[in-house]
Amino acid sequence: MIAPILARPVSTIWPLTSSRMVLRWQDHEETYVAGDAYYAPPGHLPLLTAGTSLIEFSPTNELEVTMAVLERNMTAAEVSL
Repeated sequence: MIAPILARPVSTIWPLTSSRMVLRWQDHEETYVAGDAYYAPPGHLPLLTAGTSLIEFSPTNELEVTMAVLERNMTAAEVSL
């Protein structure tokens, strides 16, 4: 189960320019490599490998909310390390 705080609440379109990424949902996961482009509906959890480079296209308002949550989660993770 993906914790609701981790699942991205915004749709995303990404072309992956290098490395590898896994997108995880409650019921499955998909793997993408450099050169792939994909659409991820809300509820996905992106898992990026070191060196991953991508370009993200998301609705601005929704993305701002998502990025604020991501920043808080990353800060909390740093504190707990």
